[in-house]
Amino acid sequence: MTDYREDQVTQTLADYLAKREAARADRVRAFLDSLTDRERILVKDLAVLGYTQGLKRPRDEGCPKDSQVVSLVVEAGAAIPASPTARERGLIHDAAVMGYVQGLMRTPEDGGLEESAVVHLVVDACFAFPDLYPAVALLERCPRFPEGCPNLRAVPPNPPEHDGGVRCGCADDEEV
Repeated sequence: MTDYREDQVTQTLADYLAKREAARADRVRAFLDSLTDRERILVKDLAVLGYTQGLKRPRDEGCPKDSQVVSLVVEAGAAIPASPTARERGLIHDAAVMGYVQGLMRTPEDGGLEESAVVHLVVDACFAFPDLYPAVALLERCPRFPEGCPNLRAVPPNPPEHDGGVRCGCADDEEV
């Protein structure tokens, strides 16, 4: 509510905004609860380190590519498993990059956020852009992917982009 002038916010609007904020917080908590302990730690570490690296980046340098962001975050000390699973690789990308972007959007003068606030901010922002941060969107939709997904779909190879594999079909329309 501090972003609005009081005379512009009706009680109905204030109630609506409070309900939406609570719903977003519940959605983030449910997502984090669906992760394994190891995945939850990865998301926390990468989101916080990404946020910190983004906050420290000079604003006149622009934003590096996703792969460069992940490298920066890993170099900053993120503990990445030696052989991450497919789920973990997606979470590593999404948490590091969105953490970085959220850090870039703030200045050190804005004050620091607690780790839990950064994690909630990052996951909530990933929900807003499912096409850009697909691992978070996929794991929210199908928490058992890939091993327990009942609707796996084959993905043909598309060199040099990727070698093919599988994807979750849980959100697909029924096949005709």
